[in-house]
Amino acid sequence: MKKLLLSFAIALCLPAIAAAQTVPGISSAVQSGAEAPVVLTPSFGAPTTAPPSQPAATQAAQAAQAAQAAQAAQAAPAAPAQSTPLTQALAQQAQAPAVQQAPVQAAQSQTAQANTAANSQATDAQFSRAKKKAPPKVQKVQDTFDLEQRARVAEYLGSSIQKPTGARSKGSATIYTYNPTGIYVVYCGLERVTDVMLQPGEKLPNGEKSIVGGDTSRWDVTPIQSGDPANPQIHVIIKAQDAGAVTNVVIATDRHTYILDLRSVEDWYMPAVSWSYPEEAMKALAMEAQQQQKVSTTTASIPVSAEKMDFQYKWTTGKAFSPLQVFDDGTHTYIRMPASVSSSDAPALFVIENKQPIYVNFRVKAGNSENGPLYEVDRLFERAELRVGDNKPVKIIRHPRWYQ
Repeated sequence: MKKLLLSFAIALCLPAIAAAQTVPGISSAVQSGAEAPVVLTPSFGAPTTAPPSQPAATQAAQAAQAAQAAQAAQAAPAAPAQSTPLTQALAQQAQAPAVQQAPVQAAQSQTAQANTAANSQATDAQFSRAKKKAPPKVQKVQDTFDLEQRARVAEYLGSSIQKPTGARSKGSATIYTYNPTGIYVVYCGLERVTDVMLQPGEKLPNGEKSIVGGDTSRWDVTPIQSGDPANPQIHVIIKAQDAGAVTNVVIATDRHTYILDLRSVEDWYMPAVSWSYPEEAMKALAMEAQQQQKVSTTTASIPVSAEKMDFQYKWTTGKAFSPLQVFDDGTHTYIRMPASVSSSDAPALFVIENKQPIYVNFRVKAGNSENGPLYEVDRLFERAELRVGDNKPVKIIRHPRWYQ
């Protein structure tokens, strides 16, 4: 600032000093006080004639005063310049103590550290996602594998589901054929209850904990008992709270496991559901046949005349439980089994109606060393199957086309 003021003062004084030195008789003019025109030559322009109203002595005095002022400004400390907003801001910034700048610097340092940490975390997250993401080929193989597994599960689930259209009925009850791994569809209505009737004599080993449901908020499942207290029958009462609700329930008794596929609808429902147990019925019949065989060892006979017998049947051959003969007398059907089939491992008989198998009860008459047991069915059928476990069934057809 001092240098700026000094330069400004010198610039003002130089023309006056130069004019005083170039005009002859300046000292005499000053002493006598005569007025004479003086030619001034500024450093930046052409010669200019001073106004006649100012004498040369006055101009010389002004030049001398300006020179003294410049020297005094150079020797003395510079006076503060005229204050402006810009100069005030610069002065405050220059005069601000280091103590006031320390918090600002600390805040800037913390902000820089936070930005560095955030950038590091973002980089780590991107690297982690890139590491977890499987390559396109691996992901495509995984998706294909999942679709294949889902299709396989849907295939055998579809074959295990039993629906009302393929079940028998008795009164208002829908009767399913029991299968240990079967799934049974049960439709429940709003403001209605469905009675799931278990086999008489069955028990729930863990009480209500033997019944487990998927959705317990929109379904009420309550077990009750009926009949003889010494040998009661368990009824599982099911009620839906909302229409369109779907869930499943597993009932584990001391004899069977039931898997129910529950579906709620608004305008209809299944009042009751129960099961038939063909394998257990076959075992009971086999035991009864064994007891009869112990009492009587007579050969099974057919109390009908040969004229009424119809032998126009065809069946699957080549299996251990393929029949030797199949015929009827107009009211009953007879199936002669091989001697290798004992009463204990006799196959179950299912009549096919509307493309659905229906278990049929029959009587077993014991055979001898030459002829095996004889099945006597109290009805006629067009198609039937003999089943043993998971083996392929033996199909029986009455009046096949090659007989017609």
